[in-house]
Amino acid sequence: MNNDKLISEVKELLSKCFNTTRIKIIDDSENHVGHSGNSGGAHLNLEIVSVDFEGLSRVERHKFIYKCLDGFIPEKIHALKVLALSPSEL
Repeated sequence: MNNDKLISEVKELLSKCFNTTRIKIIDDSENHVGHSGNSGGAHLNLEIVSVDFEGLSRVERHKFIYKCLDGFIPEKIHALKVLALSPSEL
């Protein structure tokens, strides 16, 4: 399964939602083929760095990311592992 187009769309959308200095997305879907509950959507690992996350808790950061990606989850993206940092945390 090739999710390059989806990854490009996700990067573009995240760049519009947040003032980012880094967005890295790894497609981990191949490691989940055949698992029960896998509806066919992508399994992605996201690493994102943004000044917008400064002073926010991990839960708040994740909520903002999921809100930004509304419409992708759960159909296009089945699972999303997130590492969201502010520049001061690097």
